[in-house]
Amino acid sequence: MSEKIKIKDVARESGVTISTVSRALNNGYGVNELTRERVVAVATRLNYRPNRVARGLVTGRSHSLGLIISDIRNPFFAEVARGAEDAARASACDLVLCNSDLDADKQMQYVQSLVEKRVDGILMNSVSLLNQEQQAQLADSGLPIVLLNRSGSSRTFSTVCADNESGGALAARYLLKLGHRKIAHLTGPRKHGNLSDRTRGFVTVLQSAPGVCSYRNSSASGAR
Repeated sequence: MSEKIKIKDVARESGVTISTVSRALNNGYGVNELTRERVVAVATRLNYRPNRVARGLVTGRSHSLGLIISDIRNPFFAEVARGAEDAARASACDLVLCNSDLDADKQMQYVQSLVEKRVDGILMNSVSLLNQEQQAQLADSGLPIVLLNRSGSSRTFSTVCADNESGGALAARYLLKLGHRKIAHLTGPRKHGNLSDRTRGFVTVLQSAPGVCSYRNSSASGAR
């Protein structure tokens, strides 16, 4: 197996310093175009591959993001993961996927693990409302945190949330449009605010709809 090419080898072949190679390969300042082209050509010929770990120690960035979701087997989260991965790749970042399995302790353990891996940010679907201790732990990490489906749960972090109440209303109107008048509504634990919002929208439409004979609202475990 041939010896791995290092940045100093590219610098020697290019006749420039290591710092110039680094700036040339990263479109940095202070490198004229002819030098940049020569360095890139040498790096390509030698099949040089930058050490991202070493670069991260210098720049303070890992070019990786963490995504914590409940369960990738849930089709909803499969779509979320794919969208997050596509967006991360577009910004030259890798995505680290973690499944919390609706376990609040496991969720926070993953947060700690991602912090130790020095990811640049975390996108998470919190399994429940974050208590003050958990919010403090996230805030102390110093990382950008984006919460999924937790609108209004915290003023500390950015959130991305669908209009769940309108979604519930839309589902009810669809059933009514099909001519149904005896309707059951199955939802999850009431502690999940997004589910409560959907229920509110669904029930509100049914209560105001003429000719609805009856409806039943039941709760079950599991949520998005």
